[in-house]
Amino acid sequence: MGRRILLKLVSIGDEYTTEKMHIPFQLAKRMNLECINIGKKDVSNQTIWLNSLQYITQNSKNIFMLIGWTEADRFDIYWEDKYFTYRRNKNVYPIAKLSSMHVADDYIFNEKVIHGEWVANIINLQETLKAYKIPFYMYNTQDAIRYNDDTANTARCIDLPTYHNPLNRDSSFIHFMKKRNYEIDDKAHHDWARFLHNKILAAKLI
Repeated sequence: MGRRILLKLVSIGDEYTTEKMHIPFQLAKRMNLECINIGKKDVSNQTIWLNSLQYITQNSKNIFMLIGWTEADRFDIYWEDKYFTYRRNKNVYPIAKLSSMHVADDYIFNEKVIHGEWVANIINLQETLKAYKIPFYMYNTQDAIRYNDDTANTARCIDLPTYHNPLNRDSSFIHFMKKRNYEIDDKAHHDWARFLHNKILAAKLI
């Protein structure tokens, strides 16, 4: 993508991206950039996509965008001005009876729908970033796109040099590090940031 002046690394993601010793801050340090972190704990891929679009349409100059997609099985819920996600593996919610919805999880988290939407959001964000001439890199924090009849076709449109192994769960941050006997601690975040930096350099994204 050629040489350019970059001043800020803008990161968005889930609970594995929000703290001072997490991946974005470690990567920004390696890239000698200021880190702007707009990630949130307990967030869905839908919200990551929407918040990314909102940010880049208002702040597109001299930034590098880092997107850490979360697990697919998270469903946005807004209740009395509170935002949180409904998940298969979560039972405590601000709404006491919400956990009773788990009987319908297979319907709520229909794999073809959830992962088809995720791929559509990835491609939409990817093309928007390109249109704004914003360099970027994507990775998964703890999940991967499921390969099925729908995603087999649409996932071909993902720009793989800008996304680390989107269809391989073992290539997501959590699973990649655990398979290498890491605890998910500061060292894991530091080493993953170094890994991403090498990927970014190899793809000549900066």
